[in-house]
Amino acid sequence: MNKKIGEFRDIIIRYILLIALSFNGLFIFYLIFTPLTVYPLFFIFNYFFGAVLDGTTIYAGDIPIEIIKACVAGSAYYLLLIFNLSTPDIKINQRLRMIFFSFLIFLVVNILRIAIL
Repeated sequence: MNKKIGEFRDIIIRYILLIALSFNGLFIFYLIFTPLTVYPLFFIFNYFFGAVLDGTTIYAGDIPIEIIKACVAGSAYYLLLIFNLSTPDIKINQRLRMIFFSFLIFLVVNILRIAIL
């Protein structure tokens, strides 16, 4: 019976966290991942083109590249978090590692996608 109570508590905690993040939670993702996207892109463009950074706009030569919210993909990070937290039977340490590595891989792929395009 204690195992059932523990599982129920785990479900409640995970879904309360998801509900709490749904109230303007995308702001948190954009706050964290906008600089993590803009600065590596600036360093990539600066290495090849001598770029200048102005806020979220990178000037590669005379070409402005504005990194908008859609480029940062905060909602995609939120979707990854939803998928992770809604998956049952994962220990907390493994769940945190999965979230960290999925966010890291998505960030790297997103930066490469923007730089290549």
